[in-house]
Amino acid sequence: MGTSQPNCFPKYVGSVDRPGVLDDDFDEFVRQLDLVVHERGGLWEPLTASAVVFPGRSETHGPWPQEACAQVLARWLDAGYLGIYRVESSDAAPTDLSTDDAEAVLADSTAWRPAMGMYLYPTSRGEDAPAEDWRAAAEPSA
Repeated sequence: MGTSQPNCFPKYVGSVDRPGVLDDDFDEFVRQLDLVVHERGGLWEPLTASAVVFPGRSETHGPWPQEACAQVLARWLDAGYLGIYRVESSDAAPTDLSTDDAEAVLADSTAWRPAMGMYLYPTSRGEDAPAEDWRAAAEPSA
């Protein structure tokens, strides 16, 4: 985990496969990342906390470490479940990134800023894949 990325969990897990994500939190992390993808959210969204408010209570999710997000998103990209597109301005058509360009975006911390206009989406293969396949693809290969 780089010094610029805050550790948002009480205990850092030094695993290269799950940087900054506790084993107990990994399922929640994957569920929340999956939501961002299926809602066609911005690449930066997992890096900020989100709150869900219910009558009488609220839940906070994230923020999630960029390195952990990049690793799982790259696995989903490799599985063919994830695509990334860029919106350069409100009057321009979105540009779908090639797999190579999407890999470069995931590896470039500056691309994760809202101003860069990068958005996630499930590919048609990802739309057809059940949640358990997304979860399995999130895990590092043995």
